[in-house]
Amino acid sequence: MAYTKIDQPFLEAFTSEFILHLSKPYDPHEENGAQEMIAQASFGDFGKISRIFDQLARLPCISREEFNNRMAETKSIEVYMKPIIDKVAELLLTPDKSRLNDKVIKAIGVDNYCRLVNGKNVSQEKDKIEIVANIDESAGQKANNKAQEKFVKTERNLAKSFLEAILPCYSACIYENNVLPEERTRHLLENQIRELKSKIQSIDETKKGIFPTGWEEPNLVSEKISLKEFDKQGKELVIEIRAVLQDESSNIERIWELLKKCDALVTRGTALLLESNAELGKMTDPIQQLGLRLAKNNGSIFDLKEEPRKPDYFTLKNKVDALLEIIRLSKSKLTNSELSGAMNELEKKLEEAESQLNTFHNEFAEQLKDRLPIPDQAIEPALEPYTKGISTFLEAIDQTKMKDLKPYEMSVVQRIINVISFGYFFAEERIHENSSLHMKSELMKMKSELDNPMSEAAVYSYS
Repeated sequence: MAYTKIDQPFLEAFTSEFILHLSKPYDPHEENGAQEMIAQASFGDFGKISRIFDQLARLPCISREEFNNRMAETKSIEVYMKPIIDKVAELLLTPDKSRLNDKVIKAIGVDNYCRLVNGKNVSQEKDKIEIVANIDESAGQKANNKAQEKFVKTERNLAKSFLEAILPCYSACIYENNVLPEERTRHLLENQIRELKSKIQSIDETKKGIFPTGWEEPNLVSEKISLKEFDKQGKELVIEIRAVLQDESSNIERIWELLKKCDALVTRGTALLLESNAELGKMTDPIQQLGLRLAKNNGSIFDLKEEPRKPDYFTLKNKVDALLEIIRLSKSKLTNSELSGAMNELEKKLEEAESQLNTFHNEFAEQLKDRLPIPDQAIEPALEPYTKGISTFLEAIDQTKMKDLKPYEMSVVQRIINVISFGYFFAEERIHENSSLHMKSELMKMKSELDNPMSEAAVYSYS
């Protein structure tokens, strides 16, 4: 059964605001306004359209907990996003999804639309839209047919670009609604660091150009400080810094003192917020990357699958190649015998998968070249040893004492897991202590997903 849950708060807010947003006049003091993005786009180049909904990042959406619960249900960002994308498509596109609907075209401006698709509005009625290809009738039938085909394709590509722009917009909404307030304080402190450095360079001629290194004093802030204490001290420090920067009589020694304290607070805050920010990254990154992954796998925002995709030849080959490279470059440097044994067994299974992929390539070379459909079961001989090898590796790692692994060995395991999961796990670098505490539970989760009846889909659901 198709997944039907939608982000109701987001869709209700988007529905009420998107037309006003698209038609809002250009304001040079605002960044990434819709009309600015439209103006910067051109016929055949719709890259700027990807940011057309950036200013709607403040819209409400579901909570962090609810998002994670739904991802546990769907096991795929593609499945999760499909009902949301379908609803947005109803708002932006014609029923057949061939172009933007008239309401949206009027919002962005009929002239703008005609410029982007190389069309013209031939309607004789003032408030009606009838846009056709801007064809030179004297060019001949063959040239006109070709121009008409390009016009239809361009309209669809523009519609696709608008729909894909929902992905960064929705990702930003998830972030803005779920980021901890202490992280906003940390960002404020980072901004103050830049301003303090700029002030020092404006006073001290020797500091102009590249700012010196080695001045940091992280021990100025206790490692035992709590997140609440960090937030309180950070806000107080921001007020103090702003007052000093506005005071022309402030001496450089005082500014240096504030810079070191600010940097130490940021360092401590980064450590305190590491887990929260890593989790938030695991939520937002897959949404942002969905459009790119679909394009890479010859997919489309128009046809998101209702079930997780199985890996195609190119996806599986990239994974096998990347994993074999990691293993071959690192295995001679490992000292943990259990990890070495697990990687040796994984290498054998990956080499078996590699051999089957070579056979697959030889058999379906023409289809692969032209990106023609290939039966799903044809990839199974390569997928089976890969899946078994990964499952066995995860089980072996689960039985290894994580705290016994050295930092380099931990980083190797992390790199392998990131290749397997397309970076869903360990979305941000973590310090070694935190990795050892949380890696085991995540490995167990991956192992469980790999071994259930949706094994292949589970492993590749974040592709």
